[in-house]
Amino acid sequence: MNKKNLEEIIGNRWSGGITKELYRDIKDFDIRISSASIEPGSSKFSDFSRYKRILIILENKVTLTRKNEIIDLSENDIFFFDGKDDIGSQNEKQVLDFNLIWDPLNIEVDLNKISGEDDFFTNKKTFIFSIENGSNYRFNNKDYFLNKYDFVEILDRGYKNIKFKGKFIVINWK
Repeated sequence: MNKKNLEEIIGNRWSGGITKELYRDIKDFDIRISSASIEPGSSKFSDFSRYKRILIILENKVTLTRKNEIIDLSENDIFFFDGKDDIGSQNEKQVLDFNLIWDPLNIEVDLNKISGEDDFFTNKKTFIFSIENGSNYRFNNKDYFLNKYDFVEILDRGYKNIKFKGKFIVINWK
């Protein structure tokens, strides 16, 4: 378990901002976890046909369009969509988001938002992302402290009990 922070990750430009890849399982991935900035103005989301996607807004507000549908998202809102969907965005301030992209034919994924205290039991690979300063979790009888946008990967598939205190996004997969 190697703790990292979002600020340490080098980003790649996309049409609407910068994406920072936090985790990818293989080159042609089955799962990818990232965070993106969406610069003010209008942009189009990248096409990820064959994948499913979840977007969580971390900072500010964005308005998304999909065909004739308008979706207003604020901090902590979650949006599920197909990677092939033609998604446009419009925002006045820079937005920071959290993205999960996975291939549903090859992988099973669970995403949980935790706020407060929670006991978590899993035998899957786990990705933990803190969304506030002072969050902590207990794993293998050891306490770990995370600041805002710190993250860790627990990639063994053995049975795990993780006790959370704070605000987190937790992803499990197998």
